[in-house]
Amino acid sequence: MKRRLSSVVPVAVAIAALAAACHAKVAATSLGELVGLSDLIVVGRVIDIPSVEKTRVAEVEVTQVLKGRLAGTTLYLLAQPTWTCDTSTAVKGESALLFLQQPRGRISAMTYKEPPRLRARLQARKNKGPFMVIAWSGRGRMPLRTVRGENYVALPGDVRVPSSLKTIRGPRPEDLSLHRLAEVVQFIKGRVGKSQESGSKSSQVQNAAWRSAQEDDIYEAVLRRGFQEYARYFMWGDGNEGKLKTCTFFLSIKGKDPSDQFLKRFADGSPLVRKGSAAKQFEWPAYTPESFGQAASLSMGGIVWASDTRVGVDWSYFWAQRVAGSCRIVAVRKNGKWVIQQVKDHRVT
Repeated sequence: MKRRLSSVVPVAVAIAALAAACHAKVAATSLGELVGLSDLIVVGRVIDIPSVEKTRVAEVEVTQVLKGRLAGTTLYLLAQPTWTCDTSTAVKGESALLFLQQPRGRISAMTYKEPPRLRARLQARKNKGPFMVIAWSGRGRMPLRTVRGENYVALPGDVRVPSSLKTIRGPRPEDLSLHRLAEVVQFIKGRVGKSQESGSKSSQVQNAAWRSAQEDDIYEAVLRRGFQEYARYFMWGDGNEGKLKTCTFFLSIKGKDPSDQFLKRFADGSPLVRKGSAAKQFEWPAYTPESFGQAASLSMGGIVWASDTRVGVDWSYFWAQRVAGSCRIVAVRKNGKWVIQQVKDHRVT
């Protein structure tokens, strides 16, 4: 009897130590904190748990997205632990509220190393979807229970909930904390809405700064296409772009002279681009067939943003106060560069 006790005691001590270590390493969190740190929050049902590249993965059919974006209705989540106190798992056929995070790079943890081809294999499956992990070391998985015909959520014991959410005991021994799904969803949507509202102001400032930084690139693309339009219409026909090398243009952008830094983009001098104000001191050539169109004042208006990848700019030119032309040039952003998509309503008077 003593021998049996002596062998049992160390095991019990080890288990107790392991449990204590897990509680020490996985700190308690709150429902609000889970909402904030999750990239994607969904309600869904586990329809399959295949083994892919020796990894247990759950295929989830999503019925409701509460935070984030999902293309389609399928996602895959890691259904096995990555370290000692990770409780990540899945049960086939189970419906759950899921707080998920996008892995930052390939997973490399204490008890799990992500195989290099895992995500490619998942994308080769019939139902495509992103690969996610359960937030807070598995605590972001909250199974649904039906009590008296109403859906409830079973929250882990170490996830705090606001006092406004009513708690009941569930039908199973492990269901110590059940909350009405409708109330939890309402709480999540409220937190997501506040986060988006506060974040929108910051994103608006960042977006305005990004657009401002794009202006010179857009104006350069528009102006270079404008030169082609000028040669085509003002110099009578296609194939006259070569004459541009001998032209002088006086440029204004939104009614002001362009910066010296912008003019350096045309430093090769073909054509010669000068500040608009310099036109006052320019000795315009007398009208002859040879001098026709050899110098002109150009003007570009403000950028009209249809989106962050599509803009329009009004462009016009004048020659010796006798001939004028105008059009709207549409540019789009492709592969990190602004390219001209369309020239609209080119008129010469």
